[in-house]
Amino acid sequence: MYTIAKLIEELKKFPQDMPVVTNGYEGEFENILPPKIISVKFVPDQPYYDGQFQQTDSNDPLAIKAVTIEREVRF
Repeated sequence: MYTIAKLIEELKKFPQDMPVVTNGYEGEFENILPPKIISVKFVPDQPYYDGQFQQTDSNDPLAIKAVTIEREVRF
């Protein structure tokens, strides 16, 4: 799992005006939204099409804080 520090170090290797995109819903790519902090829990046995981390309530005993970079959703 990337940490903020590791991600910053990796991003410093690229031109600072280069766009950042993320996977689209079914294919291709989308713009990203500003990063934000959410509560997640690690669920390693999830099927491959579901992520290993599930968003959860911050009161969940398994909750950890993580930064998410989500995609822009267009309708």
